[in-house]
Amino acid sequence: MFLVGTTNHPDHIVPRVLRGGRFSEKIEIGMPGRKSRERLLSKYLDGVALGADAGIPALSDRLQDLSPADLEAISNTARRFAFNRAPDGSEPPPLVWADFEKAVQLSPNSASALSGLAWFRATCPNASLRNGKEAIRMSMRACELMGWKEPGAISTLAAAYAEAGDFNQAVKYQIQASNMASEYGPVLKEEH
Repeated sequence: MFLVGTTNHPDHIVPRVLRGGRFSEKIEIGMPGRKSRERLLSKYLDGVALGADAGIPALSDRLQDLSPADLEAISNTARRFAFNRAPDGSEPPPLVWADFEKAVQLSPNSASALSGLAWFRATCPNASLRNGKEAIRMSMRACELMGWKEPGAISTLAAAYAEAGDFNQAVKYQIQASNMASEYGPVLKEEH
């Protein structure tokens, strides 16, 4: 018998289902890396004019931790925003980063999209694109959607608090993320 199952939430699977002897293989496929995101975005945006702030490499860096389906949906939504900026009957203008940012914000239940954009808003080398308060809002929502079980999202929340200047909260959430990520129990503790 050959059974294939997929989930975006392996933490929701009842452990009895996965205990020894039930399945011979468990294959985990993670989110695409930078080069894979670039290939996917090139495919989804083929033939679309891109603005100077929305080149494929820049988009790949800004849209981390997104599934291929999320990348496609966000790309399609960004195209609609560009189309809406076009004067009647004319060619749509090039897509700009603001089109993609709006598209992510229209996906309020995509935890990976929110967390990826929050990371960008908290850590971008270009200070004019960082926004700690907005990063906190997005990463807090991502953590809620993930049930506070994803150390990467909680680490993003820590970075957002650091960008906003609230270092006590940043340390608190980074310790929480680090301890969750450790297979061997707590690795850090908060000092007072």
